[in-house]
Amino acid sequence: MSCRKAFSLHPHWADVVQIIESLENHGYQAVLAGGCVRDALLGLSFHDFDIATSALPSAVEKIFPRTVAVGKNFGVIKVVMGTRSLDVATFRRDGFYADGRHPNTIQFSSLQEDALRRDFTVNALFYSLKEDKVIDFVGGEHDIKNKILRAVGDPFLRFKEDHLRLLRALRFALKLNFSVDQETWQALRVLGSTISTVSKERLTEELEKIFSIPNKKKSLSLLLESSLIDSCFKKMTENNFYRKYISLSQSVLLDRIFSEKLNSSLEKKDIPLSVLLAWWAHGLNASLKEFEVWLFELKLSKKNKDLGRIFYKGIEALIDPHTRLGKKLTFIESNPYLQDFWPFISDFKSEFNKDIPLSIMEYFNKISSGGKLPRALVDGHDLLKLKIKQGPGMAQTLEDCYYFQLENNELDKEPLLNKLKQDFLKKSKSQSKTRL
Repeated sequence: MSCRKAFSLHPHWADVVQIIESLENHGYQAVLAGGCVRDALLGLSFHDFDIATSALPSAVEKIFPRTVAVGKNFGVIKVVMGTRSLDVATFRRDGFYADGRHPNTIQFSSLQEDALRRDFTVNALFYSLKEDKVIDFVGGEHDIKNKILRAVGDPFLRFKEDHLRLLRALRFALKLNFSVDQETWQALRVLGSTISTVSKERLTEELEKIFSIPNKKKSLSLLLESSLIDSCFKKMTENNFYRKYISLSQSVLLDRIFSEKLNSSLEKKDIPLSVLLAWWAHGLNASLKEFEVWLFELKLSKKNKDLGRIFYKGIEALIDPHTRLGKKLTFIESNPYLQDFWPFISDFKSEFNKDIPLSIMEYFNKISSGGKLPRALVDGHDLLKLKIKQGPGMAQTLEDCYYFQLENNELDKEPLLNKLKQDFLKKSKSQSKTRL
């Protein structure tokens, strides 16, 4: 499929054409830029269009009646079209990057210089609507055909300018299934420690994107191979078990945390980063306290942190031989991610025969419907009828009764009530003897 055909299928295409033609009618050059061109060439879907132009921001504001100057200092103006907006950026070259993230200054320049300031060749392509052709100053089309991710120009300079590009390199290589160019990889390895200067918010956001990619084992593998994991998860790499396994080989560590079967089962699932970290924590025999420290290294939402904690504690409950089956089943129901991982616990818990976690999951699937356990058949009103007094003990009795119901797959209330009567009588006799 041609680029133009791919673009024309997008719901915002009519707005894009209108903006580009308006700029051209006023004597300015205007082209599509970056990711949308890359993805169109690869036959991938894309979300947004980026338009680059020779028009200065002030000119863009004059041409279009509704604009928002959100990034005017960097030459970016949002042009509002109906209920949506599109970014229109003036061609520019960047000045010195003092903070390792953003240029101190910019200068408006030419289309070619705009290409030369970008991160990777596959992201430095343009498409001319007027000429119906891709404009390539950096060999990006060649790299797309050969599935290579290559920095524009000197990779050391590109990574020194913006340290977040180190993680972006891994993300694009994973997302596009490309190999990283040798010189780019060497620079990434040498400068990897500079990723620690990036804010926790941006670091976490990029890591979440990396692990949203289907092949989670490959995501972890690239983090290990590049040594970026040492800077992204400093506290995790201080773990004694991590050091033990990484000293053996990366593949041993990878297979312990992500077996091929587990990796395949997760490919089409969206697993929060906090849950993946909790799984790694168990794989490295890390305590809950250690895991909490790992969570603190990232800027995750409270909801995601809580998901990770619940998942960690759920695994703890499931592997505890003293936790009754009924309680384990309620843990599986309360955290759907446990259903994804629990069958693979024997990958790194050698004391677990593979049949044990599978048998628990099989039983859970047998008595549940759509991942939900049957509701409790006995409630507080039933206990009051049995003359069991209200109070803290009632809640415990109801819980025990529900666990018994699940463990025996009881479908009728009567056997449960009979058991409660027997237990209540035994307890009453025991208390009477104690008083005597």
